[in-house]
Amino acid sequence: MLINPAFEDLFTFKNEEEKIEHEAAMISFRILSEVEKLCDDRKIKRKDLAEMTGTSKSYITQLFNGKKSINTYFMAKLENVLNVTFETRLKLNKKSSLVKKELRSGNYDS
Repeated sequence: MLINPAFEDLFTFKNEEEKIEHEAAMISFRILSEVEKLCDDRKIKRKDLAEMTGTSKSYITQLFNGKKSINTYFMAKLENVLNVTFETRLKLNKKSSLVKKELRSGNYDS
């Protein structure tokens, strides 16, 4: 598959910290996507969610626009006011499996 040069650098990171920041934002987006679906189903507006959680509408907007990342304290507030539980599961990435195999076999670069 040929990648358009305009998009080539989209997921190329300058350093490990930039990569981690991107991954943290993606985790936040996945969580907030689920919250948004639930709020849509329950007809809860962002303004209402702010009131329910005791935060500002501005903070809610910043979360959903990706300007701020969600934290576990706010997730606990959401669980409380929405009567839900966030479930966590780990899923090994293919690369992680390869790293484990390399470590076991001793075939890795130091």
